[in-house]
Amino acid sequence: MSNIVNFNNPSMRDVRIQVSNVDNVPQSGVIIEGRVVSRRNSDNKPIDGTIEKITLSCLPPEVVKAIQTINGDLNSIKPFTVELQNDESILKEIILGDLIGKTVNLQNAKIAFKWVQDSRGSGSYKEFKLVISSLEHLTIKVNRKIDANENN
Repeated sequence: MSNIVNFNNPSMRDVRIQVSNVDNVPQSGVIIEGRVVSRRNSDNKPIDGTIEKITLSCLPPEVVKAIQTINGDLNSIKPFTVELQNDESILKEIILGDLIGKTVNLQNAKIAFKWVQDSRGSGSYKEFKLVISSLEHLTIKVNRKIDANENN
C-alpha cells in the first residue's frame, strides 16, 4: 500500500492529493455498492483468497435523502468511488453486505486518480476517487433518525 511517488519514475496510480486542494469533494458518502478487489500475480491474474482493496460506490447523503423522499431510483445517479486500502488482515474482517446503506465520513480521505476503462479495452486516468484506510467513522443508515449516542 505504498503511496510514495518516485520522482524519476512517477506513476499516476501512486499520486495522492490532499482533499483541501480540490473543490467540491464529498465530506461523506452513502455506500450503495461494494466489491472486493483481489491482489494480482505477475501475470496480472487475480490471486484467489486475497484482498488488495475494497471498492465502494457512494452517493452524497443529501442526494440519497432527496431521491428517497420522492421514491426515486438511486441507480439514475452516477456514484463516486471510495477505495478502502489497509492491511489484508483488516480488509478480510469487513462484511460488504453490512456496509450497504451506511454513511462513511470522508473528511480524512485522500484523492487519487481513477483508471477508467473505455469501450476499446484501454483506458486512462480521467476521474478522481477517494482513498481511505478505515471505516471507523461509519454511521447509521440515512433513512433512520440519528441518535447522537448511537455508535455503529
